[in-house]
Amino acid sequence: MIKKFLFFGFIAMMIAGCYPGGAEFVDELDLVLTSHEETYNFGTPSTFALPDQIPKITGSLVEGEPIEYLEADQANLILAQIRTNMEDRGYEEVADQADADLVILPSTLSNTTVVVYCDYWGGYWGWYWPYYGGCYYPSGYAYTTGSVLIQIVDNDQTTPTVNVWGAVINGLLQGSDASIEARVQKGIDQAFAQSTYLKTN
Repeated sequence: MIKKFLFFGFIAMMIAGCYPGGAEFVDELDLVLTSHEETYNFGTPSTFALPDQIPKITGSLVEGEPIEYLEADQANLILAQIRTNMEDRGYEEVADQADADLVILPSTLSNTTVVVYCDYWGGYWGWYWPYYGGCYYPSGYAYTTGSVLIQIVDNDQTTPTVNVWGAVINGLLQGSDASIEARVQKGIDQAFAQSTYLKTN
């Protein structure tokens, strides 16, 4: 399980550095990436299961410490949007994961980047070597990127677990709570919209 989280976490961090320049609005920097098992027939399964909580991918997860979970209101918003999209594509949710054809595993990841630069460099040559100088007026800024990671796993108990679909919804965590929530919902919708094969017969 940890390996799956790490794989999608790596993808999220990779695309976090790929924002195009010149954007005027925060939501223009949101990215959606999806991938799927090309040989898998998504029309065969008919049911799915969702967890009650969404884990955060942190260093503590890698080190074997207790898992941290997303706040309930944020998790419920994400789960509800996934549920709506799955049901719109003909899948039926079941309460017991063991009875589901597909198990959906959402998680989240955030990363803060700090950039420091110098406005003015100065210094002087002393009477003796060496030269003394440095940054007189350092400046900087920070931005936080957040990702929602979604995996769909084939729950066939007779075969090894297979990841059949994955999505990363990545964007800047800036703006009001309502704005971030709307962008997350839009990103999840986009992930399903660009996965036209994801529907039951």
